[in-house]
Amino acid sequence: MTSQSLKNASVILELYDIIGVNVFSPGPNDLVGGLDLLRNFSPTNMAIVSSNLYSTVSEKPVFNTFKQVQLGSSKIEILGLTGISQQNSNEYYLKDTNSVLKNILGKHKDSTDFFILLSSLPLSENKAIADSFPDISIIVSADNRLTSISPLKQGNTLIVQTVNRGKYLGAIDVDPGLNPAWGKDYKPILQSKSRALSALEYQLRLKQHSKTDKDISTLQDRIETAKTELTELEQSKEENDKAYSHYETKNYKLGNAIVSDEKIEILIESLLNQ
Repeated sequence: MTSQSLKNASVILELYDIIGVNVFSPGPNDLVGGLDLLRNFSPTNMAIVSSNLYSTVSEKPVFNTFKQVQLGSSKIEILGLTGISQQNSNEYYLKDTNSVLKNILGKHKDSTDFFILLSSLPLSENKAIADSFPDISIIVSADNRLTSISPLKQGNTLIVQTVNRGKYLGAIDVDPGLNPAWGKDYKPILQSKSRALSALEYQLRLKQHSKTDKDISTLQDRIETAKTELTELEQSKEENDKAYSHYETKNYKLGNAIVSDEKIEILIESLLNQ
């Protein structure tokens, strides 16, 4: 890595800290310049987490293996898995994924409401992790071979990914229930039932307007049945919302519309002048 590239990487890390990133998990591209850049970085707010990145010298984790966060009444634990770098290094090695996850999840499962995994492993491996470790509620994927993917439910785990290199910002709005498992999405079912009911009521109005009694009683029966089904679905949704967790995801395209920040502008200006 050139000296200019190292300067760029250093500024990017500082920007992460300034904009309020809570947890950063290094991926393969972040290790190209070696570990010194990350080791020498002293963030004010941001934690660097990797559960599988180990030092070849000490045989211990290079960074914290997890970060615990309290959000409201929910106890959240964030883990990180670093993908394989194309550049060989004698400084570190990647420990077996299953063993590190089994160890951390086994120790903290009873005291944690949500596990979130930041992973730069390939999507296929993230899916396998979701199957093997259903206690992980969310995997934020950073497979550099992919762009954005639609939210994917693999068993009880939600896998999400946005375009890399800061082109998009992904947001997940989680509504925790009594059970961390993801509940059933009743929204499309209710919308479909509501549309069907509206269609039946429209047909009834047409027949009443034409002053013909043919099929009116049958339509009225069908409408009453549809209303009953809709009411039962709404009750089921209410019970489901209380018992299970739910989510909504959004992607924001980043560009010139972002509000400027004086600290960020100063950092960028200092980089351009070097």
